[in-house]
Amino acid sequence: MSIRLTFILAALAVTASSCLLKHERPAIEQINPNIGPERFHVIATVAGESRRTSKQISATVRLRMLDSGLNAVTKRGNWVTEVEALRGLCESKSGAPVDGVLFVWYDRLKLWDCETQGSAYEIGGQGATMGITAMTDKLIGYLRRRPSVPS
Repeated sequence: MSIRLTFILAALAVTASSCLLKHERPAIEQINPNIGPERFHVIATVAGESRRTSKQISATVRLRMLDSGLNAVTKRGNWVTEVEALRGLCESKSGAPVDGVLFVWYDRLKLWDCETQGSAYEIGGQGATMGITAMTDKLIGYLRRRPSVPS
């Protein structure tokens, strides 16, 4: 086999393997049609995990929301489950009352509604190629939507 043919086959093998190894997944966005974005006036942001980096990511998301004109507040506490945190934060008498609770992980965001105790919005997913900044921007876009007025 000639050297030239060997190089061509090697190049094809590298190209094929890089295509096979690339498992890009888009972030999955789920919007609950029964919970409109107009009900969220004050949103508590909570880190989905207790690690320092998770808390930093949560703070970054909150600041981006504030810079976009949304009202996002910090609520501190330790809870075992999301539902336990949701109940504790939504029913809390200390500080500003909140309309929603946003759980922040490095790879997803999930917004819960205090009134219905239901999930209003979620974006992300394991292996998603979209970063937390882009996911936050999608969440902000969702929160800025207003229902269309029937004509």
